[in-house]
Amino acid sequence: MAPVFLEKPHGVAALLHLYFIAIMCSALIERKVRTAMKDRGIETLPILPEGRRTHTPTTPRILEAFADVSWHEYRQGDRAVSLPVNLTSTQETLLDLLGVPRTVYA
Repeated sequence: MAPVFLEKPHGVAALLHLYFIAIMCSALIERKVRTAMKDRGIETLPILPEGRRTHTPTTPRILEAFADVSWHEYRQGDRAVSLPVNLTSTQETLLDLLGVPRTVYA
């Protein structure tokens, strides 16, 4: 973390509020994945470095699993051409556990 210089107390309060929201979103992502894993009988996910498996996926590792996903679009005359996104089975499992439809990446 880097130091932040804010001039007014309202700025400090706003920044703390943003930190709170970020931490809450992180906790909700972890909770959603872990609860869905338990409900579906999935014991581990291979999202650690070198494809190691974990019983307790964390938000940074969950988001890191999508770091290599890229989407490409180019123009050919008047129409836009999109190249399909190829997801790994782990990425598709994570989307399923999070309740995110696969069509988001189509």
